[in-house]
Amino acid sequence: MKRAMRKTIIIAGAAICIICAAVISYAVIERWGRDAIPSRDLTLSEYPKLFAKGAVIVIGENASQIEKQSAEAIAANLENLTGNKSEIVSSKKIERFKYTYNLIILGTPKSNEVLREVYGMTDAIRVTNEYPGENKGVLEILPNPWDEGKAMLLVEGSDEWKVENTENKQIDNANFSIKAKKYSTTLTITNTGNVVLTNIKIIKDRSFTKEGVIIHKEIIKVNPKLDVNESVNISIPEISSCGFLPERENITASNEGWIIITCDQGVTKKMAFCKVIPHTIKWGPTPLEFFVFYILPPVLVILLIIAVIHYISRIRRRKK
Repeated sequence: MKRAMRKTIIIAGAAICIICAAVISYAVIERWGRDAIPSRDLTLSEYPKLFAKGAVIVIGENASQIEKQSAEAIAANLENLTGNKSEIVSSKKIERFKYTYNLIILGTPKSNEVLREVYGMTDAIRVTNEYPGENKGVLEILPNPWDEGKAMLLVEGSDEWKVENTENKQIDNANFSIKAKKYSTTLTITNTGNVVLTNIKIIKDRSFTKEGVIIHKEIIKVNPKLDVNESVNISIPEISSCGFLPERENITASNEGWIIITCDQGVTKKMAFCKVIPHTIKWGPTPLEFFVFYILPPVLVILLIIAVIHYISRIRRRKK
């Protein structure tokens, strides 16, 4: 009887240990999922420092003359600023540079297949005929998707003239920062460059109707001007049901989207937000709910079994 009792206690102890391990694992997953330290954000103010050494400029195999001239202008600008002139390579020869170099990718989605490849691997802003607008392009700096220890600068437009305009704006060192507290609806924009920013647009990349239909790229606010070193707080009630997720680098749920900020100077930044859609979003259990509904019941059952076995054992001993 004592041997059976010991076995029961051992089995019960092992079960409790497994449950405790599950609780600890859940806590760890929760912590890493919510509070993981994001990789360092890259900003255009870090040009040309990040591209001073080991950088190549990538143009399409059939790049236009304007795109080639823009690439040469960037190479000359980098040489003037850093003393090192970057090599200009075609998209067909990029393979040996992907994993060991900082990349400057120039062109349009049609003229440079590497840009299309980057779109498929990252959350880079997509340039289309409708966005960012007439005679405008997009400058964006982000980690090299083939080697995140390296940087990548996108100089892109929907046509060759917009690429040239974008390349020219890069030299002006226009830049701004964006900040927001988690779950807040207020965004702080600060002009960190050395030129006045104009026509600053706040764009909601995903919008939800009552039926849960997604509408892409909706301009919700426009700030006409932001002087050098000036900051502005912009309230965005359209996301008030949840708010900003400043540490989020990727969109992971159907109720999340981007707030994109652009300006006439070609700088683009974005921050993730979440928006609750009634009757369509199912949230996972909180740590307390997980414990009450998934951990506590089996523990109580195990304790009850131990108590019953112990009680039966005592009765048998008395009969002897």
